[in-house]
Parts: sequence; C-alpha cells; structure tokens
Amino acid sequence: MTSPSLLSDFERTIHPTIYSGGLSMPSVDLSEAEKRAVGLADQATLLVEGGDAKGAYRTIQEAIHLAPDNQSVIDAFTKIRLDDDEHPLLKSCRRFTLDEDVDAGKEAIGFLTSSSPVPADVAQRCMSLLLKISPIKHHDIRDGALSRLLRQSTAAKALLAERLQDKTTTAAFEEIYMIGDGAATGIANVVLTPEAWKSEEARDACEKDVFRLYMAKLLEVGDDDDSRAMRGISRLLVTDSAKLHDLVDDDTFDAILSCLDYRNPIETKSPATLSTAKFLEASGDKGQSMLTTYVIKHYSLQTTEDLVLAFSAEAAIFPIATATAASMFLTKDFLPSLVPLLELKVKSRHVGLAALEMLSAACVDTACREAIQKHCLEWIQEASKSDEAQKSTIAAVVLAKVHGTSVKVNGHSPDEKNEHNYSDEIVRKLMQLLCDNPKDNRASVFEGLAHQSSRPRVKESLINDRKWLQLFIRELGHADPVSSTIFGGLSIVEHLVTYLPNLSDEQKKIAQLKAYANAQGKPSQADPLNEDDAVSRRCQILVIAELVPALEGLYKQVRVGSLAIIIRIVLSLAKMPSKRRVIMVQQGALKMLIRSLEKLGDMDAQNADAKKNAAQAIARLLISVDPSIVFGPSKNASVMSVIPPLVSLLDDDDALALDSPRDLLPTYEGLLALTNLASVPTNGATESIVRLCRARIEELLLSNNSRIQTAVTELVCNLVQQSAGIEMFANGTPEAAKLVHIFLALAGSESLPTRSAAAGTLATLTEFAEVIDAINKQERGMELLLAILEDDEQAMLHRGIFAVVNICHCDKEEATVARAKMKELDIEKKLEMAKRKADSEDVYVLFEEAEKALGISFYQQR
Repeated sequence: MTSPSLLSDFERTIHPTIYSGGLSMPSVDLSEAEKRAVGLADQATLLVEGGDAKGAYRTIQEAIHLAPDNQSVIDAFTKIRLDDDEHPLLKSCRRFTLDEDVDAGKEAIGFLTSSSPVPADVAQRCMSLLLKISPIKHHDIRDGALSRLLRQSTAAKALLAERLQDKTTTAAFEEIYMIGDGAATGIANVVLTPEAWKSEEARDACEKDVFRLYMAKLLEVGDDDDSRAMRGISRLLVTDSAKLHDLVDDDTFDAILSCLDYRNPIETKSPATLSTAKFLEASGDKGQSMLTTYVIKHYSLQTTEDLVLAFSAEAAIFPIATATAASMFLTKDFLPSLVPLLELKVKSRHVGLAALEMLSAACVDTACREAIQKHCLEWIQEASKSDEAQKSTIAAVVLAKVHGTSVKVNGHSPDEKNEHNYSDEIVRKLMQLLCDNPKDNRASVFEGLAHQSSRPRVKESLINDRKWLQLFIRELGHADPVSSTIFGGLSIVEHLVTYLPNLSDEQKKIAQLKAYANAQGKPSQADPLNEDDAVSRRCQILVIAELVPALEGLYKQVRVGSLAIIIRIVLSLAKMPSKRRVIMVQQGALKMLIRSLEKLGDMDAQNADAKKNAAQAIARLLISVDPSIVFGPSKNASVMSVIPPLVSLLDDDDALALDSPRDLLPTYEGLLALTNLASVPTNGATESIVRLCRARIEELLLSNNSRIQTAVTELVCNLVQQSAGIEMFANGTPEAAKLVHIFLALAGSESLPTRSAAAGTLATLTEFAEVIDAINKQERGMELLLAILEDDEQAMLHRGIFAVVNICHCDKEEATVARAKMKELDIEKKLEMAKRKADSEDVYVLFEEAEKALGISFYQQR
C-alpha cells in the first residue's frame, strides 16, 4: 500500500489544482470528460474499499486529469487520502466488522500475528469495533483477531478491563466469553495484567469474580465443551493459586477432576491436569482429602461411568501427586479386587481402557509396579493380545514398563533367556504398532519403547530395522514439541547413542566389585553392545537416517528438559569420526547448538550442564570442519557467538565431586576447536580468544597433562600469527616475559608436537625486539633458544634457524645484545653441527643466510 509520503508526492504532482490553482486541460467536450471522471472516481472509491490502493490511485489520477474541479472527483480523492492515512489494522477491522469482509478479517489476524507494534489508540478503536458488533457469521475470525489483540496490546486489555468494571462483571464476562475460545481465555489474561487496571484492588476483586464465573460455566448443565472454561480456570490457578484455591468447593473440584476423563480431548484434559496440580499444591491436606473422597466415591459406586472417572483421575494424578495416588492405589483391597471387577466389566470397553491408563501411569512408582506384577500381569498380557488396537497398544506399553523389574510370568520368574525373549516380544509388538498406525499409536509406542530401549538387545533391534527407524524419526519430527510424547521419543534416541562413562582406574575397580556382588559371586561381563564401537555405529546410522534435521525442527519449541536431551544426543553423535561430523554440520547441528545456547542463556544455573554439553558439542563439530567454509573468511556474529562457550570449557570446575577425577576431555576439545578457529587470519577470532582467556592459557601451559599442554601450545602458535596474539608476548610486561620463558622451556619438551608448536611460536615472535629482550633477560634464555638447533627433527631445525635469522635481521639494540650472546655461546659451531643434519633446500638456505648475517666465514659445501 502507498505510504503517506508517497501520497504527498502524488498530491503535488498529480493534482496541482489543490496547490497551484489550476491545470491546463486539452480542448475536449467537458461534459463527456466530467462524466467519465465521475465514473472513474466511483471506481477508485470501490477499489480503495476493496483494499486495492494502487489501483485506486491510478484510477483517481486519470479522473483528476479529466475533471480536476469536479466535486465528486475531489471527494473521492479526499476519501482515498484519508484511507491511506488510516492504520492498516484499523482499516482491516473496520472492513471486517462493518462489511463482513472475510479477507479483511484475515488481514487483521495476519497483522497481529506478525508482532508489528500497534499504537494504543488504534488498539482500543479496533477493540471497540470487534466488541460492539453483534454476532457475525465469521465468529472464528472475530475471535482470532480479538484474542491476538488482547495478547499483544496492554491498551486493548485496559479497554476490556474498563468494560468489566463499567458493566456488571457477569454481563461483560458473558458477552466476551461467548465470542470464542480465544476471547474467553483473553478475559483471564486481562485480569492477570496489573498494567491494564487503575488499581490493584479493582483488579483483585474482578479476578475473583471472573474465576467464579469460569467455575460456574464449568458446572453449567448442557455445556458440552468444558475446555473453554477449563482453560480460563487453569490460567488463573497456575498464576494465582495461593489467592484463588479457597474459592474451589467440592462441586467445582469434582467437575475439574471429571474433566480428566481419558475420553476427553487433550484440550480439556491438559488444563484440567494443570488446574488439579496447582490446586493440590496450594490447598495441602484439604485438597488431598477432596481428591481421595472423589476417587473412593466413584470407585465404590462401580457403575461403568463412575469407574471410568475414578481410573482416569488416578491415571492423571500419578505424574503430579505420585505419593497421594500411590497411597490410594496400594490400599489393601484395591488391587486384589481390581482384576475380578474388570472381568465383570469385560463388555465395557471404556472401563478396560481407563484401567490400563491407570496401570500405565502407576508404573512410575516402584511399589505400584511390583504390585501390578503380582495382581494384574496375566490380565494385562491377555489385554495385549486384544484385537482392539487401542487396548492392545496400552497393554503393551504397561508390559514394557513392568518388564523393567523382575517380571513373573504365570507366577514364576523366567530365566534369563526367557526374559530376553519376553522383552523382545514386547518390543516387536510396539514397533509393529507404530507401523500399523503411526499417528494414533505414536505417544504410546514412544512411551513403551522409552522403558525398553535401555536394554542392549533392544537398541540393536531398533537400529537395525532401517524401515522402522526412518518411520520413527519421521514421527519424532511430527510430534508435538511440548507434549510428553516428545520426551519419550527423545529418551529412545538418547538410549541408542549414549556412550559408557569414562571412569578412572579406581572407579572401574569399584564398579567391578559392585557388579560381582550383584551377580552373587559371578564375575560380570560388559555387554559388547554397550561398548564404544557399537554406540558409534548406531550414531552413524542415525546421522545417515537424518536424525539431525528432525531434531533441528524441534529444538526451538521444546521444553528445557527436552532441549537438554537433544543437546546430549548431539554431543554423543559428535563423537563419531570427522567425516560424519561434517555431515552433521551440513544438516544444521552447529546452528542448532548455537541457538540452543541462546535459549538457555536466560535460564538459571540449573541448566549449567546443558550449556556445558552444548559447548562441548560445538567444540567437537568445529574440530572437524574448515571454519572459513562454515562461517566465511570474515568476522561475523556466528563466529563470535561460538567463542565464549568454547572458552568456558577451559575453566576449572570447582563443583567436581571429590571421588571423581576431573574430566579433561571438554577442555582438550575446546582447545582444539579454538585452535581451528584461530587458523583463519581474517575472521576476528584471535582478538576474542585472547581477550577472554589470556590468563587461563598461561595456567594450561603448565598443565601436567601432556595432551592439554600440547593443545594449548598449538593454540598459541596460531594466535601469534595475529597482532592480538603477538601482544601477549611483546608488550614489555613481566607477564609477557614469563610467557616467553615458558615457551623457551616448552621448546625442549619430550613431546614432539609440544616442542614443535613452541618452537614455531618462538620463530614468529623473535621478529620483535620486546621478545628478544625478554629472551636476553632470562637466565639461559638464549641457550634454550639455540638448543632447538640440536633437535634431530627437520621441522625443529627449520623453526630454530628461522628464529636465529629473525634476530640477525633485527636492527634494534636488543638484537645486537642477542647476537653478542649467540657468539658467546659458540653459535658458529652450533650452526655447523645443525647444518649437517639439514636435508631440505629451504632449511639449508636459512643456515647460509644466518652465517652470512653473523659474519661467519665457515661455509659447508653442499
């Protein structure tokens, strides 16, 4: 749509009559011109009302040229100009409410969904339009626009707050509640927004009134859709349960618990579960007593409907109030009488399904799981053979959970072989259920396999069925990111990719002793399917099957607990060979980890492990890829964003357990990744690395772990190729002199990679007078530097003679002193001996250059 500034230009150039008093017209019949101009003006008006501003401008332009002084033309032009000045959201709302223009309503929703800011006066005028119009045909669009406006604009909430106070609250509530689900929930959001109210007292009073009205709606006879009322109750209880729980009486709580009926849609059960959890938390013993009364009352009546309600409530309560649910479940006569009762109700499909849902939920408690084995196992096994898909699915899930303990079949404990066969049978059934009906069985299969997939044989069954694996990954990507289903699916993947922990020798001995004791005196053998080679193979299969893109589609929306699992999965996958890591980067793993850290950035300290795992996964991926390809050759936000997490891997962990050695692998991998980043001279990484970990680098150079010492020395060797790295050594401070001394010592290390990197660093730094001065002032400094020439490795000879040449060519006073020291140390003989070992033309030329610069007359013949 043309902006006001463009319209101003249009007014000045197309309609000079308004500004300059006239327009020279061609000699045509004015009456015919005016007739045509009026027709065009009418057409332009229709076009602007239809939202086609550009077409309207073109049409009115032609009309003005034909009849600039015609009043109809001027009026049409004025309308177009006013229309252009009006805010697009207000314009859309006006067309939707006054003309019932569906497209305009959709435009309004689109504008509000885009999160574009809405001025306060525009928001309130749009609210007035949406509220005052009597019910219109397209109520879903009206509800969508109204709910989004309430979510985005405090001014819109303030207008609704006034409406709730000016009218009787009941009348205003009823009017808005009937608009739709979004508007009904919007009322709760309004009373929970202090900024929308003139006083806290008014808001507090209205909040309680609105809560009572939601509860009245829930109790209202004939209201088939409880989800609308439940969402409002849940929203208020979750936020203000301490204030509102006293308003919940027995009848209301019964109605909330009845919404937990497994037959209800998730839109009703989910807010009912949240409401129950918050009410029990806030009400204490009173709520526990009300819950117990509800379950016992319905179970005692033993009608089909009452049993479904009792079992459904128990199933929903186990995850949120396990102790209370377990105490009722383990009541002396409950489980012994359950199977006989279910057999009497065998014709009732809903009773059996509700009971299975309850048994599945009860498996979260060890005592309940053992009691189920004792009293219900055979009934569950029979249910798993049912021709009814839903029943057999849930029964299979219960068996999968129960089978995690010492299962008894027909009253006898199976031997190990039978136990494996029994487990395999359950797994095959669950896998087939996913193939038969992926969408409907996804949640149950994921939950059941999450319990079974920790077994090594099950891991292999899942990973080796490539067709099933592809289906599983597809369904994982389609699962609701905030549902419990996603947690089950991610748990399966984590079981497949998790490596055994690295243990110290002492920890290994303790583990062996425990395993020996648990095996009643028999030595324990590690399962080869849990060893690194088997896990690495599974990881590679999952990467080839494109697990990473599926995870990449989920991580933005999942809860923090699930995000932590995704990060652990990627960390394990990144332990694979470098070629597979490159594939992971191409599939989006690196970007996902960076964004995950941003998401965790605002979280509290409890996410420290997830952040560290993400940082280590980033390190593993960056070890294997060319950073200039991943980030580009120039400095950008992405390369800067990965350096802080990599640097964090270098820090000491003060919270380490006393009985476990420090795991230096994250530090080592962090150093390798930083070294790789610093290899690109133009990406700006060096400056950031030096700024963030200068002190830590010095500490790690003195590490008694040879691999850490080598890695940090190689990092510094790359850093000194840039001015920021050179400044660490060449700033003339005691700290810089200390670093020079450390590198002189490291150049004599027993580790070839360490001394090679140290010598390479010195070869670069000896170009600078400040570094030469630091070598001069160190006791035996020049002696240590020249000792590099005594090394038999050609790479060391090259670095050593390069350092000598640098000093020879420097014209500073410090270099003059250095050359004198070299002569005192018989540099002529050292060069002669080293030169004999040189087998490279480049190195040989450097020796001759040094001899010439030092004025040594001895020249060895080639």
